[in-house]
Amino acid sequence: MANRKYQLRLFLLLIGMSFSPVLLLAQDKYVTAESRVFPGGHREDGMWTAISAASDGKVYFGLSTNGNSAHFYIYDPKRDEMRHRADLIKILGESGRAVRTNAKIHTPFVEAGDGKIYFASGSMGHGPNEIDPRSWEGGHWWCYDPEKDKLTDLGLVLPQQGVYALVCDKTRNRLYGTSAWGNFIIYDIETGITTDLGRVNNHRKVCRTMAIDNMGVVYGSYEPFHIFKYLPQRESIEETSLEIPTDRTLHPGKWNAYRPNWRCAIWDETRKKIYGIDRTSSILFEYDPYVNEADAVKSLTKLCADQHLDQNMIPYATLAFTLGKDDKIYYAPVVQPFDYTADLGVIGGDVTGSYHYTHLVTYDLNTGERIDHGAIKVENDAIVLGVGGATTGPDGTIYICAAVEEKNNMDAAGKVGGKVPFRMRMVIIKPDQPGG
Repeated sequence: MANRKYQLRLFLLLIGMSFSPVLLLAQDKYVTAESRVFPGGHREDGMWTAISAASDGKVYFGLSTNGNSAHFYIYDPKRDEMRHRADLIKILGESGRAVRTNAKIHTPFVEAGDGKIYFASGSMGHGPNEIDPRSWEGGHWWCYDPEKDKLTDLGLVLPQQGVYALVCDKTRNRLYGTSAWGNFIIYDIETGITTDLGRVNNHRKVCRTMAIDNMGVVYGSYEPFHIFKYLPQRESIEETSLEIPTDRTLHPGKWNAYRPNWRCAIWDETRKKIYGIDRTSSILFEYDPYVNEADAVKSLTKLCADQHLDQNMIPYATLAFTLGKDDKIYYAPVVQPFDYTADLGVIGGDVTGSYHYTHLVTYDLNTGERIDHGAIKVENDAIVLGVGGATTGPDGTIYICAAVEEKNNMDAAGKVGGKVPFRMRMVIIKPDQPGG
């Protein structure tokens, strides 16, 4: 009788496996990469967009700690040294005041014409529920001088607003950003004046990344799937009728709100075009702003992991998107919904165990070849569970900031989906060695 019960359970398990795509996620192909930890034991539990490589080869990171502080790191590849540069709330004097703090850096780090690095901090909802959200004063502009190793607080951005997207016009000495409320804002580096041009996005549909061309025109996305431009010659914003490609039959599902605009966009200096990915269906698109609108935007491919190519549900697009020196797009999609410590559910029903993997997918702009290289793992076979951003160094090295499986619970910052301990790490991808 006991043997029959065992056989029945085994039969039901096999039937379940045949119908559940999640249970078929055993990986047979991996990308083996190096990684570096962030020193200091600050246990940051998130990172979004805040990773950039500068012209001197150094890589800048902004990590977040829910309800605490944003931390600023610098990696020097020549010395193979990761350095904790600043705890922002200590500089701002916010610690211990029972207020919502600058717990997050969401912007990339942009390099101005003078070689200095600019970024902005924010809160964006970070903070314990018992702390009054109205206590949040607002995000700050920051400037880092690499020659003097000097970090300067440039003051408040806007009351109770932080910054998401950020680009720099090196000719006009300006920063352009989108605020947490969806406003388009300008920071004049010479005068220190912030100008608010008003709302271009609704709340929770804020454009997370923008692109800027050689003429100083800034490009962003607004719902539903349209492109806006900021024209510096006119000091005005133009809402175009251009629509980025998407698959309207797909929906990110119960784990996230529907957000109809692009997720990432990059200006390609060589081709004078923008390459981006839409939020909901992970479609890679090309946008040529200098041709007729009818021919300006084209769909290239889907960049989700291979197992989702023919599915009607795919995870929300990540922010780990960069253009390599080898004319390839490098993108790191997740195979399950991911947001660090938040439990966003799974695709294919309720299962136990870890099904959180991040793949490396490349697309060759010269040949049109798309390759899913497999799931990314680092030292000690630790799996990359989720990602927050990517950048390309001057030598072509790809850097990704990720939540990586942490096998020593004492070093874990949190648990992905409440199950898998993780720690933030920098992951290094060598373009000539994408596989493992």
